[in-house]
Amino acid sequence: PERSFGEVYGKFIFYELLHGVMAIHNSGFVHRDLKIENVMFDCNYNIKIADFGFATRKEGKQGLGKLTSRLGTLKYCAPEILKNRPYVGTLVDVYSLGVCLFVLVFGRFPFGKAAKDDVGYKLIMQKKFEVFWENVKNKNWNGSCCISEELMDLFNQMVYFDSSYRPTVENVVEHQFFKKGMPT
Repeated sequence: PERSFGEVYGKFIFYELLHGVMAIHNSGFVHRDLKIENVMFDCNYNIKIADFGFATRKEGKQGLGKLTSRLGTLKYCAPEILKNRPYVGTLVDVYSLGVCLFVLVFGRFPFGKAAKDDVGYKLIMQKKFEVFWENVKNKNWNGSCCISEELMDLFNQMVYFDSSYRPTVENVVEHQFFKKGMPT
């Protein structure tokens, strides 16, 4: 069975995770392997981000802000990495965070595999978010019939295939999703 935190508690954990990633980015680095398996809690339930084996300076080797190494965990990997294109590391982290958000809330991945023949991935790739969310609601994953518009909007922005349209981590923190119903 799937295990999830649901939208309310998932939001709280995700907000803490965002602040951790923002600190990484503000220090001049990108993680490049953000995934639920690399998010841990200490004894006081504070978020700890682990496994910095793929982390690098966000400006890249030439200092132009583009990275080229093809790495990361497939289900969390941004499309530009899968297409072997130069990428902005902070926006790759945002894509991975979008997948993390979905897993926190629903206890499963938004798609089976990061490939054109996967239904969920294809719908996201083609920007058919309404159909994607209808599929999620029809499967009623963890009470997904009651998904907030703010959650859907945030997820859609974070996993947008054209990375130039993805928000920064700072933009994500300011999203309407976090403006109401934050547990403490």
